[in-house]
Order: sequence, then C-alpha cells, then structure tokens
Amino acid sequence: MNDVAKSENNFKNVIILNFRIFFYRFRTRMQDSIGKAIMKVSNRDLAPVMKTGIVNVLSTAKLSALMEQASCSALETACFISGQTSVAATMKLHHRRPSPIGANVTAIARVTDIDKDGIHFEIEAFDESGLIGTALHTRVFVNKDLFERKCYDSARLAQLIE
Repeated sequence: MNDVAKSENNFKNVIILNFRIFFYRFRTRMQDSIGKAIMKVSNRDLAPVMKTGIVNVLSTAKLSALMEQASCSALETACFISGQTSVAATMKLHHRRPSPIGANVTAIARVTDIDKDGIHFEIEAFDESGLIGTALHTRVFVNKDLFERKCYDSARLAQLIE
C-alpha cells in the first residue's frame, strides 16, 4: 500500500472513530440547538456586486453565507473532539423574496438531526417584511488538520500535473 493510500485509509479510520466516540454525547446535547446570524444589507451584498444578477437586492450568495453563519452559531457550544470541526456539505436554499439595501436580515438555524451523514439544519431568514428564505443545510464532521492537509496535497498534485 503506497503512502497516499495509507493516508486516505488513516483519514477514514480517524473520521469513523471520532464520529463513534463523539456521536452519542453530541447528539443529545445539540438536538434542537439554535443559532442566529444578523446582517444589514449594504451595497457590497447586492447581486450585481456579487456578479450573480443585475437586480439591486440582496444576493442569494450572501443569503446563503448568512444562513451558513447561523448554522455555525448553533454549534458554538458543541463539544467537538480536539482538532475536530464541521464543514458545509449541502445547502438547499429557497430565496423567497428580495431584500433592499438597508434591510436588517436575520437567519435562524435549528439542528434537526445528527447522524452518520452529518449535522442537519432547518434555516429561516427574515427581514422587516417577513420570511425571505428557507434552507435545509448539512455540515459534516472533519479533523481540521487532516482535512486541510488533504486539500493542499490535492492542490499541489494538480499543479504538478498541469
């Protein structure tokens, strides 16, 4: 077995072991945990600035980022194993209504489930006029150092191939 295969195998084993140790303790503690993120829409948050459209309203990309921040906020009290964290895996977002410059937007994320696939959230976002977006979001558990090393090793390998 070469070094890369050993590294990948070790990576998988560490993830599985960490998950089993931490899962039962974490699940009961975090179920229904709530996080919040708030922003005031400014020029830099608009779709044209983000190059995602031409309408001068809050971009879906910025709304998605705010929702992800809310999910991270819900995990602030989480008792992660040393070196472990979570990263975004999926986001199914429905941007229901636009928000203008100056609107105060609040995203509220609630942990709905924790399983082998990650931490699952339901997220709602509001401005002064009401509900502007909803999302289903999943974050996965990773070992920070292993995750970063694997990412940068892949990037270096890609540069060598080019």
